[in-house]
Amino acid sequence: MAFAVSWGATGAMVLGGAVLGISALVLAMALYTGAEMVSTPASNVLSLELAPSHRNGHYMATFQLTWSVGMTLTPALFGWLLTTGPDAAWITLVLLTVACLVFGTGWRNRKETK
Repeated sequence: MAFAVSWGATGAMVLGGAVLGISALVLAMALYTGAEMVSTPASNVLSLELAPSHRNGHYMATFQLTWSVGMTLTPALFGWLLTTGPDAAWITLVLLTVACLVFGTGWRNRKETK
């Protein structure tokens, strides 16, 4: 939802002028911050619940490391993709989204069958 509002805010800035656009961006930022405040503790708890009890520290460290690696590599990788052409970044995002949907659905089905 926050992602959709942020895109709407960008469109409002283009179509409705700076005041409407900035107001919409502030609203989107507040909504995104609220969503992040709700989802971050839940994702940490989920990481611990999926781990065997004797490996909680290892799973938590790996979970946090994935965020750090992502925040470190993403600007460089997408900077490189944008220099290769405007379509490369969008194609990569679409492929990553499809891969995440397939993997996530497969992971959920695997957990439900146990």
